[in-house]
Amino acid sequence: MNDTGGYTNYDDYLRAELGAAADKFCEKIDHTEKVINTDAAICSFYDGTSSLTGRGFCVGPQDAFFTSGLDTVNVNYVENKMIHLALVYSYSNKLLSIYVNGILTGVVRNTIDGTGGSFTINQNTIKFNSNSCDFNLYKMRIYNTNLPINYIDLNLAADQKDIDIYDQTNLAKWNSNLNEYQFDYEAMLEYNKTHPDNELMPYVVWTTTGLDEKTNLLPYSKANVVKANMEFHNVALDRAYMTGKLSDYAAKDGLTDEACQE
Repeated sequence: MNDTGGYTNYDDYLRAELGAAADKFCEKIDHTEKVINTDAAICSFYDGTSSLTGRGFCVGPQDAFFTSGLDTVNVNYVENKMIHLALVYSYSNKLLSIYVNGILTGVVRNTIDGTGGSFTINQNTIKFNSNSCDFNLYKMRIYNTNLPINYIDLNLAADQKDIDIYDQTNLAKWNSNLNEYQFDYEAMLEYNKTHPDNELMPYVVWTTTGLDEKTNLLPYSKANVVKANMEFHNVALDRAYMTGKLSDYAAKDGLTDEACQE
């Protein structure tokens, strides 16, 4: 990073050093920083006065943040659209997370020292404010534990009355070694069999050799050579091929049967 010589910005430094010559290529630009106006938050459980102070969360028409007072995770979204927003703090992993429509969009580790990962939000009310915009709040849930992704998606499926989303919550299985849910390949194959009109695609299968004989895991040492093979699967095209519809799809794209065979 360039040394600004004690000046508040680099343009002032250049003008002081170069004099009138600096005006030929310097343009004064004041430093600006986006700060969420907590007074305009449509929903908040927060004990500060801006996004740079305090602990808790604020939800606005287009963005939201969740902070421990030292570490902050935030998200942007489009207004005038219904969204499913989930804010989660995992005490065991010390992670603050935000999910939008069941998808993890941001995560940050809480680095507050001396508290064991805990922090207190000095606020006893959740505030709602419609002074800056009109909004519709359909449902709000508060839990006394951190929700894993499966349960967040179960809530999403219930709110949207979507059976496919409900079934997709079974795609992740609990990993006791990592203490978290992880995507399960076999469960995805089973889902695709039972949902031929809404298959998950595409996906990649990695196959490795050289695993540790005792643990069946990848070795920690770089001295052990590990080889990996990759298979790419386009589920929709695979099914089209098996059902004899691949030629129809190809014709729509201007391809010939010979090109499909290749």
